[in-house]
Amino acid sequence: MATGGGYGETGEAGKKIAAALARTGQVSLEFVLTPESRQQGTILTFSGDGKAQLQFAQEGNSLLARSAAGTASVSWPGLLVAGKALHLVANLDGKHLEIFANGKSVGKKKMKVDLASATIDTFYLGDTTGALGALLSGIAVYDQQLNPTEIATNSRLAEVDSAKGAAAETLIVEGTVQETTEIPAPDAIGAYRRALVVNTYAVDRVVQGVYGQNRVLVAEWAILDRNIIKSYQTPARPEQLVLEKFTENPQLEGERQMMDVFEPELEMYYRLPKGLVN
Repeated sequence: MATGGGYGETGEAGKKIAAALARTGQVSLEFVLTPESRQQGTILTFSGDGKAQLQFAQEGNSLLARSAAGTASVSWPGLLVAGKALHLVANLDGKHLEIFANGKSVGKKKMKVDLASATIDTFYLGDTTGALGALLSGIAVYDQQLNPTEIATNSRLAEVDSAKGAAAETLIVEGTVQETTEIPAPDAIGAYRRALVVNTYAVDRVVQGVYGQNRVLVAEWAILDRNIIKSYQTPARPEQLVLEKFTENPQLEGERQMMDVFEPELEMYYRLPKGLVN
């Protein structure tokens, strides 16, 4: 999942997660985080009664954890590096929180979270205010604590998956939009909070990579956090498009896609958000 300034939420599944955690009183939260920059924003949140019961956040290069039961946050400085993927596991037994980074413990700290009585109803991925730009993947919630051997194994697997993802080739072209998909009103996409539109661009010049067609089919973000972020210029002007093959971005599976164009002979590409372009 590329947050791109947006976020996702579990909806009804959040209540099922909460019920499982309440039965055991413990949790292991696993995810791979690639922050875009030294920033301040929420990464993951267990929410209930309108407030964060348990929350993980980025503050510069530090990983922070907060709970509704505690008055102060705990942090692990120096963990987060812009553009670098980090496999993280948070083990919580209700009284202590231990963080593992790339398979190794980086410290256990006191943190009180009563999972048995916490009224969790939603699990948020990303920052609801749009403050976080990052890639989130490999997210898993367990109703028990993973042991160090399991964490080390999962970290090695995540490293392999990350290497595969890094193999995605970037294509950069200068292009002018030719055919467009109508951008829907945010209320028209139902429960989704974001949506992609698919457009056709004329390829004016290939800047980087290899591309043999004179047109390219591009999926790009039009709505994030139920706000329209895309508009079409009239008349159309050349733009630089930083692209990856859509099939090489599995985090986009399940996202709302709008398509008014029909180009069966063209392979679809994904336009990287500006925040992810170096």
